[in-house]
Amino acid sequence: MSTISQQSKIKTPKQEKPKNLIYLILKWLVIIAIALVILFLLSSPLRGKAASKYISRGDNYLSEKKYLSAELEYDKALTLSSGNLTARQRKLLADKASKNILELESYSNLSGFSALTNKIGEASAFPKNQSEAVKLSRKFIEEKEYQLAIIPAKTAIEMDKEYRDAWLYLGIANLKTAQLVELSPSVREDYLNKAKEAFNKTLALDPESQSAKDFLAEANNI
Repeated sequence: MSTISQQSKIKTPKQEKPKNLIYLILKWLVIIAIALVILFLLSSPLRGKAASKYISRGDNYLSEKKYLSAELEYDKALTLSSGNLTARQRKLLADKASKNILELESYSNLSGFSALTNKIGEASAFPKNQSEAVKLSRKFIEEKEYQLAIIPAKTAIEMDKEYRDAWLYLGIANLKTAQLVELSPSVREDYLNKAKEAFNKTLALDPESQSAKDFLAEANNI
């Protein structure tokens, strides 16, 4: 009986093999995990450099008011470097600036932004009167700076809420922004609604304004 008992305690090769195989698999999994971590750490500078290029491209698009393209480049940077604070902040800035270009006013230190921030300063300057403000709004519209044209038009309305031309140019500036500036659908819709409101106000002040009628019809057909 004792011999049989001792024999039953002896492990056969068939019992050893599965445990050895599991050990080898776990060993290689640990080695692969360590290798991946080392590779990730070694590639970090390269990913950071590539992320910087995407941020630079995003900044260029942002200075051109191509907001969706800018956000896409910042997203690419975040894909490479999820903790990149600059990319995250710039993406948020692009979203805010698409709704209000004055958000870019303090970024003259960025490459390509000085000319834009100078124009923002011009648009924000307090005019002599509402007529001068409307002239400035018209000037920006002619220069295809539609978001900037909104600023002096609003200023003219603040000076005289019953000034028909101020409402008309506010409507045109918002309409052209909705039509021609690269925006998300929700932001585009907001500009379009503001354009309609401005044209309706123009018509309330001057029911015979053909320009307001034509632009309102254009806005309603979008």
